[in-house]
Amino acid sequence: MKEQMTSGKLIRKFSRYFRPYLFLEISLILLLIISSVGSLATPYALKIIIDDIFPHGNLNDLVLLLSILVGIYIIRIVSTVFSDILQVKISQKIVSDIRFDMLGNLLNRPVEFYKRTNSGEILYIFMNDIQNIQNALSSLIILLLNDGLTLIGIVVMLGILNLKLTLISLLCLPIILFSLKKFTPLLQESFKKVQQMEEKLNVFFIERMKNIRVIKSFNTFFYELQKLSSIQSGLLGAYLRSVKVSSLNSNIITFFVAIGPIIVLIMGGKDVFNGLMTIGSLIAFIQYLNRLYAPTINIMKSYDQLTKALVSMERVIDYIGDGTSALPIAETKSKEGLKVETISINRLSLSFDGKKVLENIDMTFETGKIYGITGPSGSGKSSIINLLCGFMEPSEGVITVNNKIPLNQIQDWTSHVGLIEKENQLFSGNILENLLYGSFSASREDIDFAIESGRFKSVLEDLESGENTIINDNGSILSDGQKQRVSIVRTLLKKPALIIFDEATSSLDSKLELEIIDKLKLHYKDSIIIIITHRLSSVKSFDHVYDISQELYVN
Repeated sequence: MKEQMTSGKLIRKFSRYFRPYLFLEISLILLLIISSVGSLATPYALKIIIDDIFPHGNLNDLVLLLSILVGIYIIRIVSTVFSDILQVKISQKIVSDIRFDMLGNLLNRPVEFYKRTNSGEILYIFMNDIQNIQNALSSLIILLLNDGLTLIGIVVMLGILNLKLTLISLLCLPIILFSLKKFTPLLQESFKKVQQMEEKLNVFFIERMKNIRVIKSFNTFFYELQKLSSIQSGLLGAYLRSVKVSSLNSNIITFFVAIGPIIVLIMGGKDVFNGLMTIGSLIAFIQYLNRLYAPTINIMKSYDQLTKALVSMERVIDYIGDGTSALPIAETKSKEGLKVETISINRLSLSFDGKKVLENIDMTFETGKIYGITGPSGSGKSSIINLLCGFMEPSEGVITVNNKIPLNQIQDWTSHVGLIEKENQLFSGNILENLLYGSFSASREDIDFAIESGRFKSVLEDLESGENTIINDNGSILSDGQKQRVSIVRTLLKKPALIIFDEATSSLDSKLELEIIDKLKLHYKDSIIIIITHRLSSVKSFDHVYDISQELYVN
């Protein structure tokens, strides 16, 4: 079971994102101090006017004091504007760094991670939880700093005016701190429940959009609406529990803060009647005390939001790593320095959760040849592909390149691999952008050659905008076979040493599939080509076929 991190540990973990912007953060704090000090001028100026200028001064004194006050207001406005701009700049840079680290961490996760993890959960953390952190950085931090500095300034001014009344006003502080200590675990737990339910709702909608054809074909509209209603009810309950705890905490604190001015009026009024305190001092004291109320309430509200952000930090922390490079670390040869001639699988076995999927496999693949891998569903074909791509490690045995280099010791092995899958892997944008994905600097000549080899030219000629046609991640106007050809052309453009078709021609007719295989034989003699297929007509075109049956390798 995962150990829950304390708030202190979380903040220390995330502190590394603040260090690069230390100068900007110090500048921000200085601007906030100027703004906070400026906000304290009016009550004390009012005291001077009532106690000194009206009884003993003249109009010139009044105008001079008010002119100084206007100057302070202008300085405060300027400092506030610059602090707002600086704060947004800092928060956006920090959140950008967090997203960069999270994406880098996710891209380096093994393929098995994505089989075990719901994509909707990752998306919710990437968007909503980081948004909570961004809200905390963009607004809550500046509010807490500004209100905190204002509170310190107000307490100092209260002490200057009347130390005894100040100490009486602060008697409720231990009660407020006790309330915070008791309610913090309850707030965190309620926020976690809300986020879990929101994540569940997010996953629900992603799955329904993904499986819309299944829902329509089975006519399960009423069932889906009932399921949504159940999730919504759970979410409403979580929201209500959260708001009850939050509201109770805020209102208890508000009550003890609000009774402060009442006590001050009683005690201060007594001192005024006894000649121990001037009217101006009492009015200024109450003015400051009233100003103490607003930032205190703001801090309480901000504290709730900050608690929510800490919960999000705890969820995000697993996806940002330890701050090391998000890019793969080089171990041996690079793509430029390695010419792949053979790939050998030697006495390889693979197990999942104690269940053996592959056992004692020996396979050899040579450059310039086309290999077929056949077998029933669940026999381990895709596992072999994942092993060859370096997406997972075998339980036993080894895969070597050129009979000497272990595959897992080759720098960025995936740069040598071109994988074309049965599912259509497309991105929102135009067709050319999809073709160039991973080969962004390809020449026009190479693009045209790959399009011809993938038998995609006729498809582009039928489209009004050709390769500039806009598609979404579902392929929009393209048929399943055309989508597969986009993936084929993209891979051929990469010119990899190992080209793998994982049932990637299943949506093509037999004639078109054979035409593509003939193009591969003719023009890609420097590559090893592996094709997983169930078509007997295709098998005849292969140089060698490895057959897998009953979940174990059979030669």
